[in-house]
Amino acid sequence: MKLRFDFESEFDVKGAKLAIEKPHNTIILIDDEPVDSHPDGWWVDRAIKTVALPNLKSGKHTITLEYEYGPLTNLERIYVLGDFGVTLQGRTARITQLERSKLEWGDLSRQGLPFYTGNITYRCELHNEDDLSTAIRVARYAGPTVSIDVDGKRAGLLIHEPHVVELGRLTQGVHQVDVTLYGSRYNAFGEIHLVPGKTNWIGADMWRTEFDWWTEEYSLDPLGVVNAPRLLKPGKEVSRLPQRRG
Repeated sequence: MKLRFDFESEFDVKGAKLAIEKPHNTIILIDDEPVDSHPDGWWVDRAIKTVALPNLKSGKHTITLEYEYGPLTNLERIYVLGDFGVTLQGRTARITQLERSKLEWGDLSRQGLPFYTGNITYRCELHNEDDLSTAIRVARYAGPTVSIDVDGKRAGLLIHEPHVVELGRLTQGVHQVDVTLYGSRYNAFGEIHLVPGKTNWIGADMWRTEFDWWTEEYSLDPLGVVNAPRLLKPGKEVSRLPQRRG
């Protein structure tokens, strides 16, 4: 059995790898040229091996996988891995350059990382001008949890509301604050072709859909710190919005 996957890159990519299970049982070709299927590492877990790919020129490419297919053959997902981003439009994903320094607060799946499942660290500077107690609140984030490190030391892990870490009295001056969002594997291994809102049931059949439960377009979850963290100081917050009387 042969599987063919077409993709496009907007720039020349060096050092890319193919993430695939059981590469030793698979004939791998890229643009009809054979690829050495000997693994050079693994990705996510040790069952998913990585195979080095030749340099990819800007333009369109095709990966062909040939299997000995039978009742016990497991067809798992494959990914092209590398130092790049991905632009996603409906069902079309293109490899593109990724400038990590330009990533912003908000949904990272819309900023060139639609299938990314690892951790993300936002490195910030805190300019403290007083000796008052200080806290940081990360009100909304899309991911399992967030950790806060100040000047290289762990300050706290945000799991429950109100998602606040108390830092105590910081010295005046500049402090480095690392806000780390822990990733989720959903956008790489979840049911990303199931139409959103069809069910809240979770089980194996969510990956076996058809008709109006299936979408060729990718259906992804948001990932990232949704709004920028807030620095809190002692005192009462006063709303600037008009308030109803009575």
